[in-house]
Amino acid sequence: MDSSTLLDNLMFWGIFLPVFWLVWKSHTPRLWLGAYWTLFQRNLMPILRMTLSRQRP
Repeated sequence: MDSSTLLDNLMFWGIFLPVFWLVWKSHTPRLWLGAYWTLFQRNLMPILRMTLSRQRP
């Protein structure tokens, strides 16, 4: 193994991954789930309401 590849591996595992992990852990539940929930509410809830009201006699 080269010393350059070893240094690249150490930099990747030591710097990039913890920063990426911290950013991902701190932002995932608020941003992604909130965005998906608003999209779900805006787009799918009227369709679900229409189908459910249509199924009732």
